Amino acid sequence: MTLTRDFWNPELYDILMQLRPGTAAFDFDNTLIRNDFGEAVMESFLLEGVPAYKGDISLLLGENGDKALSSRYQNPDLFRSIVLAQYETIQSKFGLEASYRWSSWIFRDILPKY
Repeated sequence: MTLTRDFWNPELYDILMQLRPGTAAFDFDNTLIRNDFGEAVMESFLLEGVPAYKGDISLLLGENGDKALSSRYQNPDLFRSIVLAQYETIQSKFGLEASYRWSSWIFRDILPKY
């Protein structure tokens, strides 16, 4: 779209025409920023055992579900690694969108649909 002189104040129009066109970036899924807020919050929640989720997490974590359940508050690093491994497995099999939907349980007390 070209800016026309039509209803602009002449002085303002001249200033605008000298400016370089701007660039906009729309970040709807938090992928434009490395180590963005979402990742930092997810890391924090995982290391705390995902306190907001009250359901049975073993159902979400496949064959390592029982191990995750027992390590949830006793061994945060193991719990984190089990959850992230499942996240990566879902991502590799079904894509990024599916893994994002799956990880929604980390942020709220709702069972994900993926």
